[in-house]
Amino acid sequence: MSKKKEKADVWMPLYIGDYLADTTRLTTEQHGAYLLLLMDYWRNGPPPNNDATLAQITRLTPAAWKKSRPALLRFFKEVDGALHQKRIDQELQACQTRKDAAVNKASIAAKARWEKESLAAASGSAPSMLQAQPGAVQGAVPEQCPSSSPSPPTSEVGGDVNLSSNAGEAAHATSHLLNATTGEENPRHVQLAILLRKTYGMAVTSNHADVTEMVRLAVSDAEIAEAVEVFSMKKPGDKPNAGYVLGIIRSAREQAAKAAAAAAGKLTEAGAPTPVSVEWWTGTEGIKAKGKEMGTVWKESEGELFMSFKARVFKRAGEGPWRQQLLREYERDEAMHARLMAFFYPAEDEV
Repeated sequence: MSKKKEKADVWMPLYIGDYLADTTRLTTEQHGAYLLLLMDYWRNGPPPNNDATLAQITRLTPAAWKKSRPALLRFFKEVDGALHQKRIDQELQACQTRKDAAVNKASIAAKARWEKESLAAASGSAPSMLQAQPGAVQGAVPEQCPSSSPSPPTSEVGGDVNLSSNAGEAAHATSHLLNATTGEENPRHVQLAILLRKTYGMAVTSNHADVTEMVRLAVSDAEIAEAVEVFSMKKPGDKPNAGYVLGIIRSAREQAAKAAAAAAGKLTEAGAPTPVSVEWWTGTEGIKAKGKEMGTVWKESEGELFMSFKARVFKRAGEGPWRQQLLREYERDEAMHARLMAFFYPAEDEV
């Protein structure tokens, strides 16, 4: 479906004064037929100049359409076998221009918000949402971890593994931030409802109890994306629901708070912090920092899941406890464990 049709499904302008001025000599039946033609035009583009098709669009019998055809087709101009209407064409173009501007503005706003959230994220010693859910990885197959295909992964010049992605649509959507018509920022409860409904397929409205609670807790888009990722690992094949996702976010925040409290408790009586050994592979920020150090970039804008990025960093880092930790997480999933083993330790003929 084209962008114009996506927009047309939602809203079509009707300038009543202009419409009535142009249609004073139409009968009641012809008014209905003309409006049906305009609405079909808005959704599907210029209709063909074919009597059978036009009769079907207008819900008229062939005889009734033949009778009304001269009065109705005077509003259209035939071009290459299709009936064009100048005003509709202009409105469709204006509509698309507004939509493109709104999407661009939303993208800029989303980028700014994401950067702000990243700066406020917990330090590498705090567990990520995935690590806060010990059962999340059992029986799960991340979309972008090593493929089950017998073909070996393709290596880039820098040694990173080029993993395919099909999660781009779900990752950090931006169309929910602004009103596509006015370009104004949507209220947060509206943003969340659109994000949950259109991006993740959850049956919620802006006044849904879980949406209201997410607003109260200042839940971020990034938290929702990671919670949905955890859900997909816990319940592969199931459709996420807002209540379950909210529970995952709460649990992750509790784990992060406990980790922060534990770190704060390691102060000496003199008030000087006791050195704490922080393993980079145990936290999101540490993994991202390690990846940056090695030149392995999280392809977030391309929809790469964090678990896939994590596996690539662990492979690039070479042998170490990070690999063993990830392998232990998947011990109960023989298939996934085997894929990770093949990913980390490919056969000689695949290197």
